[in-house]
Amino acid sequence: MVKKQQHGFTLLELLGTMSIAAILVAFAVPAMTSTLKNSRMNSSVNDLVSSFNFARNEAVRRGVEVTVCRSTDGIVCTDAADWATGWIVTADVNGDGTFENSFDELFRVSEALSSGLQFIKSNAARVVYDVSGGAKDAGGNAITSTLTLCDSSQDGERGYRVTIAVTGHVSSRKLDPSDC
Repeated sequence: MVKKQQHGFTLLELLGTMSIAAILVAFAVPAMTSTLKNSRMNSSVNDLVSSFNFARNEAVRRGVEVTVCRSTDGIVCTDAADWATGWIVTADVNGDGTFENSFDELFRVSEALSSGLQFIKSNAARVVYDVSGGAKDAGGNAITSTLTLCDSSQDGERGYRVTIAVTGHVSSRKLDPSDC
């Protein structure tokens, strides 16, 4: 009688492998959650900085004022809203200081931020870039704007501060948890 060789794993080997896999997953999930939250924060900050840089470049390139402003509907500027509700980038082609669908151009629409992300400080409802690339408020006064974005859903809140200089230059930096 010829013995057939069996292939496979014993129950003990299978249970050992499954327990090691469960331990690895238990350590990986929290790290992955933190990575996803950081990615969401970075993406939101990059979108905001990109919108300001785009507006500045378009103002200089086209020779018209370009505005970045808060918007709840993605169509018109809303001074009463929070930056977390979204923002738009528009060109004031006819030079009247307001956005009108029939005359002016809507370049970009940014949707509301993910839950947990919030602007805790903002000293400007809108930033207008003039034809030289300088930043000013809706009244035409040169301004330096600061927006502080924090993620309240993370332990030891993390955040960024976005600064728009009078010259129009945009910068961002990470904040200490105590600044949020």
